[in-house]
Amino acid sequence: MTRKYAQTWQHHIVRYAFAAPYCYRKKVMDAGCQTGWGGNLLSYVANSVTYVDINENWLGTAKSLRHFCPVDFIAMNFEKEFPDKNVYKQDTTPPVLGWDTIVAFEVIEHLENPHIFLEGVKKNLTPGGKFLFSVPHMVENHEHKQLYDATKINDLISKYLKVDAFYVQSSNPITLGPMYGNLRCYVGIGTKE
Repeated sequence: MTRKYAQTWQHHIVRYAFAAPYCYRKKVMDAGCQTGWGGNLLSYVANSVTYVDINENWLGTAKSLRHFCPVDFIAMNFEKEFPDKNVYKQDTTPPVLGWDTIVAFEVIEHLENPHIFLEGVKKNLTPGGKFLFSVPHMVENHEHKQLYDATKINDLISKYLKVDAFYVQSSNPITLGPMYGNLRCYVGIGTKE
């Protein structure tokens, strides 16, 4: 049986490879993790990975993967809440005091009110912590609640974090072919000051 994969899958892999150096020996959250394969890649280099997604079935698939560091799973709707570093894992020694790196690839455009999510990111990153994000350029579909161009996403992230780097992903570096159609994605790094 041949298994089809989403046309965008290879482009997500490139983003997680890009994220790996920022996750090395860090406490990492994979926000909007879906089935967990991206966080699984990060588990090779991270000290710990917290998988967070609204869909408990996806989290179930993520739990079935082999992980290479300690992992946790949280079902949460980012439209309403964000895992709180002051509540999460209070019973551990030493306590978890936020995440060093939060990865949110293809998440922000799915949120009607991204401010709740970004306030949570800012609050729960450790000082100097990194927020790695991506959003597609102006892609309309039934799942996207916001459309972003370069200015809009930069302005949004800049309200909460210092934007250190901002890139455009428009081709796959392995094949140098175009991403599905003419789609571009913005990939950036924000830092909590």
